[in-house]
Amino acid sequence: MWTWLQFEKRLGNGQYAQFQYQTRFNENISRFNRSNIYFIYGVNFLSHWQLEGIYQLNTNYEADQHTFFAGLTYKQKVSSRISLFYRTGFQTIRNYFTGDIRRDKPYAESRNRIRVKYKINNLFSTAISAEPYLKFSYDHPAYLSRIRYVSQFNYRFNKYQTFSFFYMIEPDVICYSQPQTDYILGITYYFIFPNKVKGFKKLFKPKELSKDSGEEDEMLRDTYN
Repeated sequence: MWTWLQFEKRLGNGQYAQFQYQTRFNENISRFNRSNIYFIYGVNFLSHWQLEGIYQLNTNYEADQHTFFAGLTYKQKVSSRISLFYRTGFQTIRNYFTGDIRRDKPYAESRNRIRVKYKINNLFSTAISAEPYLKFSYDHPAYLSRIRYVSQFNYRFNKYQTFSFFYMIEPDVICYSQPQTDYILGITYYFIFPNKVKGFKKLFKPKELSKDSGEEDEMLRDTYN
């Protein structure tokens, strides 16, 4: 089980800043796994583009891990129902900043994701994506380490609440230890607090199927990072 609380500040001209604190539990939700802290800055520009920078700290009782990520996303509406997303990103990851390679274990990854979203109606949508990871490390040349495949189904109850169901398969491609494949089935519930008092009156009012506000579904995000 993963839980998180996120704060967002709109900065104008398509810019935004976000802070997120996340806790994760495993062993059938009986044991603390780790905490994640995210600092995010992004900007939307030229109607089709988004640039985003992220600092992420993963920490638990055993180790810390620092991730710096930069990504550029292009979105193109192919038809009234189909949208295409392409994201290219680069991230560097290390455990500490001691200068000792064996302890810090630094590496970098190039990520390129293609996602197709299909809008069934103003309540339901689906999406599929594929994302290969090209890994660079101090002890191996660049190699294709894994590919992440995700299928997702979204139900938008209203502008404040959304349910998402996803299934992910992530096989190792080239592996210098025991190769493995992850299979993940997930259900995600998003709740956004209204920024105006009158919005609280609509928190539990379902969105009507016949009415489409034309708003983009901002809930299509990666909870399985």
